[in-house]
Amino acid sequence: MNEISTLASFIAVGATLRARGWDTSDYQRFADATKTFATAVGPKQAHARVRLLTAGNVIHIDGDYWSEGRNVIAVETRNAVAGDLTAAEDQAMAFCDAVEAQVDQTYAVRLAKTAG
Repeated sequence: MNEISTLASFIAVGATLRARGWDTSDYQRFADATKTFATAVGPKQAHARVRLLTAGNVIHIDGDYWSEGRNVIAVETRNAVAGDLTAAEDQAMAFCDAVEAQVDQTYAVRLAKTAG
């Protein structure tokens, strides 16, 4: 796998996160993104990290969103072979879908939705 196709995968993931409402202002430097969710206790952020796992030449996406004393998206990780742009985009979309579903189930978000 060459560096250009790996970089293209990172760009594809970042573009997908941005299209789904994530702030990617730190993405170019750190491959990190954030998304703010409205909750009953005020805005809270989810964080996404995109890394290259060199052992398998895999783009790895994971993140955190702390609610009720735990990271509710800890198990929401996705992997794609670096250089496969379609897989990178698909896995980024799957990550976004999973994060939104998990965050929507938190008490503070459910309370905010019923109040608002």
